Amino acid sequence: MTLATLTTTLVVTTTACRLHFDPERDGGSDGPTVEGRTITLPCNTATLLTPIVRAGAPSVSAAATDTSLAAIWRTDAATIAAVVAHLDAVDQVTVTTATEDVLASSVLQGSATLASNGATFLLASSPVGSMMTIGQLFDATLTQRVGAPFAPALTITHPRAATALRASGFDYALAGRNDAGTTTVFGLRPDGTAGLQTAGTYERQAVVALDDQVLVVGSSSTQNCRAEIVDLDTATVGAAVPFGTGGQCTEAIAAHGVGRGDLLAIRHDTIDVDANHQIGTFVGTTLSLPGESRLATPANEPRAVAVTDGYWTTVEATGMLIVVRVDLAGVIGTPFALGPVAAIDAHDVVVRGDVAYAMWLTTDGAQVARLCP
Repeated sequence: MTLATLTTTLVVTTTACRLHFDPERDGGSDGPTVEGRTITLPCNTATLLTPIVRAGAPSVSAAATDTSLAAIWRTDAATIAAVVAHLDAVDQVTVTTATEDVLASSVLQGSATLASNGATFLLASSPVGSMMTIGQLFDATLTQRVGAPFAPALTITHPRAATALRASGFDYALAGRNDAGTTTVFGLRPDGTAGLQTAGTYERQAVVALDDQVLVVGSSSTQNCRAEIVDLDTATVGAAVPFGTGGQCTEAIAAHGVGRGDLLAIRHDTIDVDANHQIGTFVGTTLSLPGESRLATPANEPRAVAVTDGYWTTVEATGMLIVVRVDLAGVIGTPFALGPVAAIDAHDVVVRGDVAYAMWLTTDGAQVARLCP
């Protein structure tokens, strides 16, 4: 299957829309515009990147290349907004892109996801009312399209629906629900060809790379969570492993560190209104998930990334963005708040060079914070 076959009916505008803001909104009459502004990032401190909000159903998705941090979200006009900041140093960024419509498309957009392999961004979005997702590779500024778009027959259900693969025949994997109601894992090869693999049945699914494989975690319409490993290179799917309390498990998410045999799985409990986590292990497509512990309470929409000595997680709790550190044994540190968050899923966390950054929306705009132990 080639991308040309998938995209014969697509009409995609090739020039992204970039917005420059009035200096009066950003530091006085002689202050800089949003794009080009250099910002210092103190430890664990909310820092405004751009005043763009227009958050209709925001579902923030963030990713990092080797040189930049980026976040996207859905606006109240059903466009996909984006902010990109160049990493000048671990504690300093320069905003390079701020736009309310990064796709520059007349199509109303629904859910969207962002991922990076270090060199490029993959941005994929599901148009409103469609069972098709439109995906596009971009450069590290999210302004220049790389190659042709592609259109797998699936609908994105989670802002963590895409991941970059390592040591695989595929660069990226993207997961969503197909028209039969089951999960399709779509793989994008470097030469532009595509691969498809069907996994289990989930109402909502997220993915994370296990080096050259894909871990799919999700919850069903009956609020049962499970996880399974998909190997796109060999077209195999490992046995599904249930986790969490049956009948009250949603918002499943996972994280993994490159080259390690451990992973972090987190889920939300609909009765206790908390987030619970466990450190799992895997060999090939065989996954093991032991008993879980409480991560935070109350807690909604967990997100996580791996660093050398553990994991950083974020959750929403009563309108605040809460950060929790987890070590490799699953022991949590003292939670701390970064500040208000616009919606329960208006946040994400990314890692670049073993440094984690939280990215989220408030009523003032898109925020970033460098996370420090």
